[in-house]
Amino acid sequence: MNNIIQLIAGKVKGEIEENIIRVLEGEGNLDDIVDSVGEMVNDIGIKTIQAIISELNSIIKKSPERSGKYHVHKGKVERTLITKFGELEFERAYYKNINENNYVYILDELLGIEKYERVEGNLKGDILDKSTDVSYKKAAELSNTCGY
Repeated sequence: MNNIIQLIAGKVKGEIEENIIRVLEGEGNLDDIVDSVGEMVNDIGIKTIQAIISELNSIIKKSPERSGKYHVHKGKVERTLITKFGELEFERAYYKNINENNYVYILDELLGIEKYERVEGNLKGDILDKSTDVSYKKAAELSNTCGY
């Protein structure tokens, strides 16, 4: 947990310093600062979500309740979702239910991620809201809040 906080603090500090230097050297303006900070915020958002998901996956793996009912079938299965922050890639375990002889991604169920979902729920909602006023393609572009 502390690693992600240190990463964020370092990124923000570096972003501030770089933007100040660029502006003072005449190589940047407010538009450049807004673009740069937007990219940083999106990157921080993705990294924060990845850290949360990784920690949840670890907690599930170590859970005594889980180990009594489910065995790890595959330890690292990749998943990708499109979010407001950009593309979110993460790994999770695939479990076999010992009693019922079926398979499940416990993390996906815990997070409410549907089996074939490719776009995160909040982003889908934004796209639908905006699609009433504009084309579907334009709505998807507009829904990326920070524009990156």
